[in-house]
Amino acid sequence: QQNFDDTTYAKSAATGQPVVNQFADADITTYDSSAQYLSRSDWEGTWPRTYADGSWTAPDDFVKALEIDTTVTQPKATPRTGQI
Repeated sequence: QQNFDDTTYAKSAATGQPVVNQFADADITTYDSSAQYLSRSDWEGTWPRTYADGSWTAPDDFVKALEIDTTVTQPKATPRTGQI
């Protein structure tokens, strides 16, 4: 039996809105449905054999999701300092 609190943080105390997962794209199964997470309750059965020999190649959409936009942009206006 699992003991966890699934009600205390189910809604925002500030807004009353439901708390939802904001990181769904961080789940490797989004990109590789055959992926299985390692589980402490079943080390032998969940050890990631797929990646053990280092031959797994990340799917293109996974790599694309990790890209960081490094575009350099100029501000629309130069801030004025020392002005009253």
